[in-house]
Amino acid sequence: MADPHHVKLLLKSSTVWNTWRANHPEIIPDLSELALYGYYGGDNLDLRAINLSGANLCGAYLCDDICLQGASFDDANLERARFFSINLDQASFQRTRFRQTTFSYTSMNEANLQGAGLREIAVMENLLLYKASLQRADLRGVDLTGTLFNGADLRDALLDTAILNTCQMLQARLTRASLRQVKMSRADLREADLCDAALCYSDLSNTNLSDANLSGADLRGANLSQANLSDTFLIEADLRNADLRHANLSGACLVRANLSGAIFYATSLQEADLDSAILN
Repeated sequence: MADPHHVKLLLKSSTVWNTWRANHPEIIPDLSELALYGYYGGDNLDLRAINLSGANLCGAYLCDDICLQGASFDDANLERARFFSINLDQASFQRTRFRQTTFSYTSMNEANLQGAGLREIAVMENLLLYKASLQRADLRGVDLTGTLFNGADLRDALLDTAILNTCQMLQARLTRASLRQVKMSRADLREADLCDAALCYSDLSNTNLSDANLSGADLRGANLSQANLSDTFLIEADLRNADLRHANLSGACLVRANLSGAIFYATSLQEADLDSAILN
């Protein structure tokens, strides 16, 4: 259970709390099982820039428009913690412990989740991760349906078997990301950078990849049926045995791409550049 003294300090203000933390660096704040609601004392609870690094928030429940913008959760324990309708924009989660943690209807725009191990998260639904930093993050198998990743940095991230259906990933950076066997149907990846990404055997049906960079990407056996690949860069991409039925590849650059065994039916290749591409 949360320490009553720690809770009292927390509810005073971020300034009071941060001053106490600075004066007592040896104390690990205990906010376990804390239930905190945004509407407190007649006003919405504003805890922006609060220092919760190393704090124990195991089993905590934070909801209803609490502002934790710019908060630090570095090295914190968020096991079984639940965040619902919270502002976590620009928050930092370095080396944070996530296990059975829930994030729902939460804004995490520009949050720092570099290298975060998120595989054991219970729920991540309807999140806003605009321009969030997720380099090398481990999101394998996580259900991220409908998440907004526009402009997010996911370079070298692990997303194998993740569920990314209907996600918005405009201009997202996914260079060298591992996306094997992901479900990414009806996602929007316009102008995304997927150079050298691994997407083999993934479901990209009905996905918008127009103007994206998939040069060097591994798309072996991928389902790209009805996908929009217009004006997409696919230089030296591996598309062996990919399903391209009803796909739009008009204006795509497929120079030196390997299309051996790919399935073509009602596929649009108008003005596509197939120079040196392997077609059989």
